[in-house]
Amino acid sequence: MTLRTTRAARQDLIDIFRWSRSRWGNEHAVAFLEDLLRAMARLEAQPKLGPSRDDLGAGMRALTHRQHVVYYLLDEAGRPYAIAVWHAKRHRSKARLSGRRKGGPKEG
Repeated sequence: MTLRTTRAARQDLIDIFRWSRSRWGNEHAVAFLEDLLRAMARLEAQPKLGPSRDDLGAGMRALTHRQHVVYYLLDEAGRPYAIAVWHAKRHRSKARLSGRRKGGPKEG
């Protein structure tokens, strides 16, 4: 199963792919994105795999994979959904992440 994402998180993944492709070529970008998506998919089986990050908002969790961090929440049924996928060095704040809660998750 593929982790559900918000539109903003899906756009983050597209941006990561485009940047990787421009930097290292299509083959590397595809492999990199597939690896990141596999890491994200682990959250379906282990929703609490990433540590709690309540300092960034109530219920926020974060899964670090290589140099990226997947910020995610759990819905009412305990199913995870990603709201942001950012480079670990990118400035993150409670305000920036709270704006990402809107819109809810999308399948796939």
